[in-house]
Amino acid sequence: MNHLLLLLLLLAISFLCIAGDATQLVYDTENHEVTSEDSYYVLPVEHGTGGGLRMMFHTWRRCNYLVSQASSETDIGLPVRFVPSNESSGRNILVPTNITVSFHIPTTCIQTMYWHVGYSRLPPLEPHDRVVVGKDEGASYPVPLPSEFVFRIERYNGTMRNGKTKGYKLVSCAGEGPWKDLGLSASENKNWLTMSNSPFVVEFKKAQYPYA
Repeated sequence: MNHLLLLLLLLAISFLCIAGDATQLVYDTENHEVTSEDSYYVLPVEHGTGGGLRMMFHTWRRCNYLVSQASSETDIGLPVRFVPSNESSGRNILVPTNITVSFHIPTTCIQTMYWHVGYSRLPPLEPHDRVVVGKDEGASYPVPLPSEFVFRIERYNGTMRNGKTKGYKLVSCAGEGPWKDLGLSASENKNWLTMSNSPFVVEFKKAQYPYA
């Protein structure tokens, strides 16, 4: 039943944000294809800029988090799973394919820890531009999943301080405008994943089962 519900949710959101030509595979740090069957750490391409992405408790509400970057480079964060919104995409994650993103870890929350763009009270950022994880305890996800839950992985084509040009960026379909980059915004001595004009350029390291 849970698998059927997930399939219906993914099929529903595939119509919300039109995907481009999905012709490029996404690769992990070992040059293996990124798939929906495995979990991955999301790490910065540029070394010395912090660790991986993780979920951070930010209010008194259970099962409701924000995505933040670990401050230490030795902290690789928490593993995520990417799932294509369109079943015809198969197991491989392609550029640029509409996907859902969720932290793939055991929690006391019954729900899947989906990423979505939503509201939080972190100053000085504007509302509705942070990447939120999960829902309030007892709450359920909307059916069908709206555009706030839709993301893509795109190739990064710029040059960074260390000279690297190869990497990926995450983009969001939230709102009525064009796809928007996800980057890091500093608040309360932490870096939070938000809508940004400066993308967070990343690579994907495959996690060991269940995670490590």
